[in-house]
Amino acid sequence: MRLKEYFYNIKEHEEVKEKSECSKTRRKNKDFTPKPGKNIWLDTYIEVVKGDVMNGLKQRKSINLTTKEENALKDILQDDDIVIRPADKGSGIVVINKEEYFKKLEEEITNNDTYSETEKNTTHQITKKVKIISK
Repeated sequence: MRLKEYFYNIKEHEEVKEKSECSKTRRKNKDFTPKPGKNIWLDTYIEVVKGDVMNGLKQRKSINLTTKEENALKDILQDDDIVIRPADKGSGIVVINKEEYFKKLEEEITNNDTYSETEKNTTHQITKKVKIISK
């Protein structure tokens, strides 16, 4: 992923091999990988994936459910009429009817006390501010 990001040319929208110190190093060393720090979002993604993989390897424990309970859980997870979400507070979960869930989402979005419509798209400006703050 770091190599793809390093050699990606945004203007031409294609991967290119630029003539740089890295290209010279890459010819000498086939194991070249760019160092972290060029793209904070890529670095964060790689760290999260590494953590998930490592935690997955460590958590190879047997399931403490009976076959009947496991089958019931699979049925619940595949039910398209309900939505299962983490609770806002605490470590619980919420199981709610799908129609009711979407109705509550619609109410929340249309609530003018919570959200307000802007005249222009400020996503680009806000993204810049977040990148500056996160450095």
